[in-house]
This record gives sequence, structure tokens and C-alpha cells, in this order.
Amino acid sequence: MSSKSKNIPISSCQSIYVESKIFQIQLTGCQGNDICVRWYNTGVRKVHISENAGRLEIKESDLVSIYGVLGLIELTRDKELIIEIPPAFTGDITINAAGGEHVKIDRVQTSGIIDIQTRTRTTILNAIKAMSIRVEAKHTGSINANNIQCDREITLNTVAGAIICGISEPVQNYSVGCYSKRGRCNVPTVSYDGGKTLRINSVSGNISVQFAKD
Repeated sequence: MSSKSKNIPISSCQSIYVESKIFQIQLTGCQGNDICVRWYNTGVRKVHISENAGRLEIKESDLVSIYGVLGLIELTRDKELIIEIPPAFTGDITINAAGGEHVKIDRVQTSGIIDIQTRTRTTILNAIKAMSIRVEAKHTGSINANNIQCDREITLNTVAGAIICGISEPVQNYSVGCYSKRGRCNVPTVSYDGGKTLRINSVSGNISVQFAKD
């Protein structure tokens, strides 16, 4: 098993695409001029990084179907994929986490779209600002968002997981629509016609939303 890292100049990257089945994905804001990717390779799990027409792609290699006991141990050790993003990055960020690990985004700001698709576990957002923030958590995935804001829209959807959301702006800035079919929802029924949109939906998870005070 070996520790790996790669720096990508911000000038050559207009968007980021991450696809993972095993890794716990963590995006974090950083100082500097480069995007830095850090991970661990094992004998059965590797990361491939490519750039094409300004699109940075970070993907796991194809996984074999049968690992054996030792192979499974290797797969699940030190499985964090860390992507450090400097303030100068202004593009879209897309994450497709097909496996069962967490996705964490901390202190990232961009004028593009942050779009996350997950299947299980928790999506954690902290101190995030983007043009649009979209999270689709399928199966049992939950969403925990704190101190987030947008220029256009925030859309959070789960099937069975809870959604806890803290917006760092007053409710009057948003047109709000939140609904849980079988869970509890604490969002006021008062409708505001703000220039931004907040849409939160769950099939059976509870929804809790807090806005900043005026």
C-alpha cells in the first residue's frame, strides 16, 4: 500500500468529476494555486486521474468481482480520497459515489454547480457556497448540511435518510418548498418569494431546516 498525491494547476481545470465505489470522498478548501489529490493505492484498488478539455476526472480503476479475505481487507484500509481545492477554482464539481462511504465537502466556494449523487451513508456539507447545490441521496443516505448558501438554488433529496440543513441566509431570500411523505418536517408553511430556491424532499426521512436571522 502506498500514499499518492498529484497536483493539478488551477489554470488547466474548469470542472471536476469524481467517481468512486470504495473511497470516502473528502473535498476541502485550501490555500495555494493547485488542486491537490491525495489517496492510497493498494494491490486491488487504484485511482486514475485524467484531464480532458479542462475537465479533471478522478476515478477508481475497475474492481474485480472476487477479492478473497485479504483482498477485502486491502480494499477497505485507508480508503479516504482527499481533494484540496483553492479559492481560485470557479467551476462545477460533480461527485458520483456509487458505494457506501461518506462524502464530505468543507469550506469550498465556487461560482459553479456542486452536484452530488450518493447511494448510502451520509453527505456532509460545511461552509459551502456555490451557484447551485444539489444532493441526491438514494437508498438510506442522509444529508447533513451546515452554513451553506447559493446564488440560485439548493436541492436536497433523500429516500430514507434524514436531512438536516442550516442556511446562512434569512428565509426571505428563498422560495421554499420542503416535504417528507412519511417523516417529520419543521419548515414553516409560510411561503416567501425570494430570488433563490430551496427544495428539500424525502420519502421517509425527517427534515429539519434553520435559516439565519435577519
